[in-house]
Amino acid sequence: MQYKLCSKLRNLKKVLKTLNNDKVGELTIKSIEAKAALDDCQHLLDQQPLHSNLRIREKELITYYTTTLKVEEDLLRQKSRIQWLKAGDLNSSFFFKAINGDILVKKEAIRHFQTILGCSRPISHGIGSTLSNIIDKVISNEQANFMGRDVTDDEIRDVCFSLYPNKAPDPDGFNAHFFKITWDIVGEDVISVVQEFFRSGLLLKKVNAIILALVPKVPNPSKMKDFRSISCYNTLYKIIAKIIGNRIKPCLLDIIIPSQSAFVAGRSIGDNILLVQKLMRNYHKDASCPRLALKVDLMKAFDMVD
Repeated sequence: MQYKLCSKLRNLKKVLKTLNNDKVGELTIKSIEAKAALDDCQHLLDQQPLHSNLRIREKELITYYTTTLKVEEDLLRQKSRIQWLKAGDLNSSFFFKAINGDILVKKEAIRHFQTILGCSRPISHGIGSTLSNIIDKVISNEQANFMGRDVTDDEIRDVCFSLYPNKAPDPDGFNAHFFKITWDIVGEDVISVVQEFFRSGLLLKKVNAIILALVPKVPNPSKMKDFRSISCYNTLYKIIAKIIGNRIKPCLLDIIIPSQSAFVAGRSIGDNILLVQKLMRNYHKDASCPRLALKVDLMKAFDMVD
């Protein structure tokens, strides 16, 4: 079912690309013509400021021009991913330097994020028994049954419609807004795909594909470590992830201790920061007993998966 839906979306994308190229060209022409007509009307109004018909005409042209610009802006926002223009056989030193520079940047980005997002140590399959000896908070049978219950059609639809419509570009090009406005057509397939995943635990690579967007952590980034990676997932993946998240959320208060002040609704990570500042104030003045303070490597904790 996953392959079937992905194939349908891929075939639809070809048609939409052709339609998009035609419509964007038409909208650009319309916006230019509307701006020219508005300029002509306002030029006449400068000469005849009391002409009532020209005033009415100006209002109509302003409305038409702003509407055309809004539609064009919405279309361009959907195409806002950075893409290289095809330069054909252009033989210039600038072109080849740009291409070579781009390749080097890509290689360095891949090397860097493979290092911090990969796993450099072998996975120990016996770690579960070790952790069970030190973890005293576990979910109950009722909570386990709640999280493992069957996924319903309404649950999938509600989650899909709760997603932000245009939050980020998806790898397949279809954001949540597309699925919402075409739910009567694609809803049945989406429900089948999501339910199939929860039955089998298998996910097609095309559904699991992501775009890694780099967000600067400092004002003038010059190295890869100055960027934080943000993963942009396909809408189908987001639906699955949010269903899992919604089921886990009610159980978090029972398994995360109160001193862990983040990642739970109603708690703030700033509380522990203020607590540490208070504890460290005058820490060095009282030397009556030996003491030790440790600083956690926050970069490793938040930027690395290892």
